[in-house]
Amino acid sequence: TFRHGERGAWLMADNGDLQRVLLLSGVVPSDVAASWYVLPPPPTPPPEGLARATLEALLNEPLIAYLAAVEGPCEVAETAFPQLCTVLNALDAVLSRAGTDGISERICQRLDDIATKAFPPRTSPMILAPSSSAVAARRIDVLRLLLLILVRCAGVERLTSRELLSLAAGDLAIAVAVATATMREPATPAVPHLQVRLCQVLYELSTPQVSAEMATHPEEDSGNTPIEERLRMHIAHSHRLALCLVQFKVINSACVCAEDAQQRGAILVHTLRLIHNLTASQHLSSSGRVIARHLAVLWPRFGFRFLAPHLRRLLTTAEGCSRAAHQAQRELRRDLRTLGWVLHHCHELRQYARPLCAELAMKAAKGNHTPETLAVAVGAAANSGALEDRGPLYHALDSVDIGRKAAVCEKFPVESNRLWVIGEAWQVVEDLGFWPACSAGASGDPDAHDQAMAAQAAAADLAAIARLTGSLDFEFFDDPECDAWDSYADWDDHDDEWAEWPDLDDTAGNGEAPWELQHLEASGPLGFLCVPPPPPPPQRATGQASIRQEVTTLLCLAPEAFRCNFDGSLCLRPVRTPEGVLYDKESILAWLSWNKVCPVTGTALGTEALVEDADMGQGISAWLAASGEASVMASYQ
Repeated sequence: TFRHGERGAWLMADNGDLQRVLLLSGVVPSDVAASWYVLPPPPTPPPEGLARATLEALLNEPLIAYLAAVEGPCEVAETAFPQLCTVLNALDAVLSRAGTDGISERICQRLDDIATKAFPPRTSPMILAPSSSAVAARRIDVLRLLLLILVRCAGVERLTSRELLSLAAGDLAIAVAVATATMREPATPAVPHLQVRLCQVLYELSTPQVSAEMATHPEEDSGNTPIEERLRMHIAHSHRLALCLVQFKVINSACVCAEDAQQRGAILVHTLRLIHNLTASQHLSSSGRVIARHLAVLWPRFGFRFLAPHLRRLLTTAEGCSRAAHQAQRELRRDLRTLGWVLHHCHELRQYARPLCAELAMKAAKGNHTPETLAVAVGAAANSGALEDRGPLYHALDSVDIGRKAAVCEKFPVESNRLWVIGEAWQVVEDLGFWPACSAGASGDPDAHDQAMAAQAAAADLAAIARLTGSLDFEFFDDPECDAWDSYADWDDHDDEWAEWPDLDDTAGNGEAPWELQHLEASGPLGFLCVPPPPPPPQRATGQASIRQEVTTLLCLAPEAFRCNFDGSLCLRPVRTPEGVLYDKESILAWLSWNKVCPVTGTALGTEALVEDADMGQGISAWLAASGEASVMASYQ
């Protein structure tokens, strides 16, 4: 119905397109639809009477009227979804031309709870089914159009994570799916700044505040929740969110949005902040590893196409003492810390990020940059393995003057504490003189005394953390050589929650191997994921409704045999390699576009060797259908 503009902006070609979509709705009188065709092109507004009559006709469409009048959930037939999408599409097109003055409240009341009523528990899981991709797309499209209409009525600045979760009936996975679909197909014409706002909303979903709100009832006194339980809830929430992000290819959509140069910077900032919240802690290894392996698939586009120019621009702007330089320094340090944590959790990604990290550290050492900036650049380079060979970068850092090294030693524990740097790089960083060597036995030396006191305080901090994490059944990484441990302001410190993980050499109770791939050697560039799925979200009641998060729960409970070997996502289009390794088709095609080997085994692999696993797709669909029926029984109970 609508045509795509040359520069990626969605534009309504003419009023004839609007006339056709109005006629397709089947409820707008032909004379009213014809009146739109003779109107002057935008931005000339239509007559108020014409706009009101058209909107009322669309709002009184039989299916919308039925959903608005019925009380409680009601299942909409699959054959009705195309008509519902057509009406909502027409409603959005008219609002984009006529505006919402005087009718926004009526629209919001009319469309209230349509999403909840149209998607009962039995049907929600089917958005993940491989055999129902068209049905799933229509269901998500209904929610996308509802989101666009509500944004036009209320304004893009009022869209928050709470509104997105409300539209998705509290289901984190559906909220992520709707946001991703809206980023890919924003509107016709586009709502200004909507894609940037959606990236910001996704970032909000990763914050501890949202994880606490989703885990507790609004009327409960969250102040009585023990800190250990808060920690556990946020770690589990981060892992679930990371799984939802890779399932619905959020970072892929962010890269598509970043092609627009006008919003590229804002898209990257919010995307990197989202990644930071899911990786920036020693305890977030599960969510960090899931996100990092997904980034490895997208590294040519995300890393080289967008991240590298972004970091180079910040590094260039960060030189000097101007206000813009100070702002660039803060952003650069934050983004380098994010990259460092990603490399900390996923050693497989280091070989691809090493040239970029080495380049930034070299420029930071040779340029006029602050000790804080050089400290973080050295830490990121250390995590990428760029200092292991003691090559040109090592000699460039070794040649930094003593005074500057002393300044970096003072800032390094604050900007990138030693627990952030991988263990293999600690010694080389200390050999280069960028980490203070503690000498507690040097009596009489004030500096040595201060260092000894700092080490003593750090040991007390580590002991306290060990006691805390001991109650969480988590073995904290404690290194006796660590001289200081200090956090930076925007680091969310969380624990990690691991379920029981079977040994790859064990066999199942029936004598068969729990995985078909146990005989394979994971000698490829990525190897196996080796991360258990997150625990399912807590189910809680709000008044008369129950927030069950069916789709999110299914993503957590899906059998390992259904998961992609890249990042643990549920395979929507399962394919296998000649060795039998299972991947989601979209992910493996993205990998093979720049890497011609199997990421797990390392053997040569081309797209022609991939075989679609129809039996696996049917098995996933059957499991989801059975889970939907079980969800209905649970809701009745």
